[in-house]
Amino acid sequence: MQLSQKNIDDIIEVVRLAGSKEILPVFRNLLPEQISKKSKQNPRDLVTIADHAAEKFIQTEIGKILPQAHLVGEESVAENPKLLDLIGTSDVCV
Repeated sequence: MQLSQKNIDDIIEVVRLAGSKEILPVFRNLLPEQISKKSKQNPRDLVTIADHAAEKFIQTEIGKILPQAHLVGEESVAENPKLLDLIGTSDVCV
């Protein structure tokens, strides 16, 4: 499926909103308990509440724009690596 210019513009707006609503309010303001290690293999690979909130926001909003799309995000893949199998096998994958 080819995305329309409106779809692309809407997705860009969703990403901008995720930044302003979910990331900027806590930028450089996180408490230690709001930051965790993503994996045991790499102790420098961290994830924050803002990362999870932004990904959830993006998935929800893009799901409204492209309900048929499979959404694959970094934090979701860290929890479920099999999500990567969707890339290249589904009609629409974001």
